[in-house]
Amino acid sequence: MDKPLTPETQSQIRTLCESIAQRDQLGEDVQEELRGHIEDKVIAYLRGEESISENDALLLAREHFGDAITVKTLLHTAHPTRAY
Repeated sequence: MDKPLTPETQSQIRTLCESIAQRDQLGEDVQEELRGHIEDKVIAYLRGEESISENDALLLAREHFGDAITVKTLLHTAHPTRAY
């Protein structure tokens, strides 16, 4: 992956870091360092430079399927004649 992260992903990382910083009362300098670490980790995952553990994979799957509306939509798309 030679491209930088999309503006949308960068925005989501900033929002996440702002939320963590507010929750934990972190200063701006710590928030910026956290943002850099998260961005580096995301890029490493996307490049395949960082393997993920089973726990990380479970977190990703839970995040992906954790929203009931998303799951219902996916199941309805895969099995449109079934009632959910």
